[in-house]
Amino acid sequence: MKKYVIIGDGESVHLLKWVRALSSNFDLYLISFRSIHPEMINLIKPQNVYQFNLQIASSGGNIHLLKQLLKVNRILKSIKPDIVNPHYITAYGLIASICKRFFHHSFFLIQSTWGTDILVTPFRNKAFLWAAKFTLNQADLITSDSEVMTQKIHQLSKVKVETFTFGIEKMPDLEYSDKDSHLYFSNRALSANYRIDLVIRLFAEIYQMDSLARLIISNDGELRNELENLIQELHLSQVVSLVGFLKPDQQNEIYKKAQFYLSLPKSDSTSVSLLEAMAHGCIPVVSDLEANREWIVSLQNGLIYTGEIFPLEFLLAQRISIFEHNRLIIKQRAVFKDGIDRFLRKNGLMVNSLFEGL
Repeated sequence: MKKYVIIGDGESVHLLKWVRALSSNFDLYLISFRSIHPEMINLIKPQNVYQFNLQIASSGGNIHLLKQLLKVNRILKSIKPDIVNPHYITAYGLIASICKRFFHHSFFLIQSTWGTDILVTPFRNKAFLWAAKFTLNQADLITSDSEVMTQKIHQLSKVKVETFTFGIEKMPDLEYSDKDSHLYFSNRALSANYRIDLVIRLFAEIYQMDSLARLIISNDGELRNELENLIQELHLSQVVSLVGFLKPDQQNEIYKKAQFYLSLPKSDSTSVSLLEAMAHGCIPVVSDLEANREWIVSLQNGLIYTGEIFPLEFLLAQRISIFEHNRLIIKQRAVFKDGIDRFLRKNGLMVNSLFEGL
């Protein structure tokens, strides 16, 4: 069985999906710069887990992670992996690329891009741009979860890119009757890129149209105090709840009941949370980004929000058809296990699986 090393944030529920999908096909290792998600304990042998327990800021500025270069190199030398797969090319991907280029490792390097590491960070200054190009060009293969991100990668590197949706693990069971037409949900990070302040201001307008409306905001970040103050200033304390991080089952319960899902970042690739919301039949209200337009046709299965008066009555009138249409889209295009199996099979990486020998 091939040795497959994942490098990234082991606490991430998104990385957990990769671990679940890969654990039965590979001798799987994890190098986590933080700790690890509890569910990974039963998926990876304890001796195959390396965790550094570092502090990582969601808003960036994690250059200190590069100090782990020599430690990572020593671990890779001891493992002698067949495949190394960093997730997020900033820091994680850069370290793996340096190891391969300058310490003469022979592993197959898959760089998995997640969003801002391609769409934002490389264009902050020339140093970040150089680092991104170097990191991508050391790869044998690059993964992307949206066409807009793939196009951006092609501007930086000629290495082969495989595009498949970083989707949901399985379709949730629910009925339209589970929905509460007054419930709104947002779960992006409380940091500048995700503009939760704009989400709150939009909800304030909606609340003027529907006095029963309620907004739940999960997740956390460095802007939490500012957002709490904004909620008080807009006199929304009784109807807007900041609930912090939620476990997946807690979050799924809110998706299940929420009629609307609000996500208005400045920059983003395909958001897993958008796909989760669609799988739960929510009406998505999203910012005008290319990646969002790959999934949402405004006023057909959601709203591309550009600052207009919110068409509440119109969207509610379409809510059952949007529920059914969005769930069908996800079932057909965004079940993660299907996507990663196709990716592994297509590139000759899957062994000891149902696809072996096909």
